[in-house]
This record gives sequence, C-alpha cells and structure tokens, in this order.
Amino acid sequence: GPNAQPPKPSDIPVVIFVPGSGVKEVFGEMAKPAGEYFQLMLPVPMVATHRNGYVIISPSPAAIKAVLTAKKTAADEIAKEHAGVIAKSDIAYYLNMKVTGPIINGLLKMLEKELAGAGMAMPMLADPKAALWVYRELLSQMDALTVAGKLGAAGVSLDIMVNFSPDSLLSKVAAAFPGTAKPTVARLPNLPYVMAIGALAEESKEAQQFADSMTEKMFGKDVPKAMRDRLARIQKVSNTNVTGVQLVVGGAPQGSGLFGVAALIE
Repeated sequence: GPNAQPPKPSDIPVVIFVPGSGVKEVFGEMAKPAGEYFQLMLPVPMVATHRNGYVIISPSPAAIKAVLTAKKTAADEIAKEHAGVIAKSDIAYYLNMKVTGPIINGLLKMLEKELAGAGMAMPMLADPKAALWVYRELLSQMDALTVAGKLGAAGVSLDIMVNFSPDSLLSKVAAAFPGTAKPTVARLPNLPYVMAIGALAEESKEAQQFADSMTEKMFGKDVPKAMRDRLARIQKVSNTNVTGVQLVVGGAPQGSGLFGVAALIE
C-alpha cells in the first residue's frame, strides 16, 4: 500500500559465504574498516568479516554475529533426505520454509496491495494478483525446499525436493499418490534436448479436494457461481482423463529449423 515501508537492509537476515583469504583480498578497495567489521561499498549496504577461509557478508551485522556465535551449523538442522541430495550435488541451495516462507509471503502481500491500489483491470485468468495468491498458498504449506544441480558432459540436471507441512492439504495429496515405476518421458522423440519434462498423475480424492480448494479460494469472491461451477467441471474432467504430460524442447532435426518442441498429453 502507499504507506507500507520496505524492510531496512540491516533487518534482512541473509548471510553469504565467499571463499577467500580475507575481506580485502576479495573486495579490494570496496572494503573499508568499520569497527569489528568491514563496510562494503556496494549498491546495498553490506558488512563483512573473515573466518576459517571464508569471507562472510550480510546487510545485517546482527545476522553475521548470530552465525559466528551459533552452537549448531545449518547441516544440523537439515533433514537427512535433503542433506543426502545436497551431498551428491555440485551446487545446491536449501531453504527452511518455516523461516523463509513467511518473509516471502509478506513481500507478496505487499505486492498484491500495490497491484490492487493501482486499479489494474485485467481478465480474471490473467490477473497477476490471482497468480500471487497461488504462490502464497503453496509457500504457506511448505516446510523445506532443496534445489540441487549436477554438472555433466551432457548438461545440467536438477533435483528438487520439497517437504510439506504434515497437516497441509498438499502433504495429503502427495501421501495419497501411490508412486509408479512408469517412465515419465518414454514417448518423446529423441531430440538433442535442452529441457525435458515428464509428469504423472493419479486420480485421488485428496487431489480433487486440493484442486477444488484452489479454484474456490482463487475465484470464489469475484466469479459468478455459474462460472465457478464450470471451472469445477473442467477441473474434474482433467483430473479423471489426464494421466500424464510429457514435453521436450531442443534442437530440431537437421534441415528442419532452429529448434524443436514436442508435447504429449496422456
């Protein structure tokens, strides 16, 4: 809204570790001594210090102090299944969504208010406020998120692992999915791909309940009942008829253009 104030940089609890032998060695003239820390001359005010082969930087001196005096490491707090994925990766990030989720949700709420205050008249399905609400709903049900990457001769592969709150609707949807050994991209053409996606779906009352809940919450206040009923019917038909989606994007066969796209709905 017009009176909302963004958080001060010094209130943002983000800490970054950069390998290096010292603050001056890494940042040179951008680093100025300022008490127990160095002040970094960056677009966002940052402070820095050095410990055990790493330069530690943050907009918040309190966040750096908390890291330096912590009794436990981040690894002590990460679930074993997430730690296993991270250990096998070349690059990864982990988010404790119990902490990060409310912060991101607050920022999305502020953005929703800004869009509402701007009086943007848009078609229902193109309304960015509806999309923001979906993101906020998903964030509120997450406990942890890991994205891990492996670098190989043929490209980069990503593993994504999400833990949902035990009592959340999404966790019940995931628990109801029986799992399958069925290959997810077995019917795509053999292109030199940049991206390939495969997804399987199993009909369940939990999945239908989640879809109904999202439809009702997203459109319930602004959409006539006839339209809500129609959306519910479309959703139900999709849930009962679509069992899988496959998509590949990559180079086209020789002499057939610059790139190729193939999609399959089962």
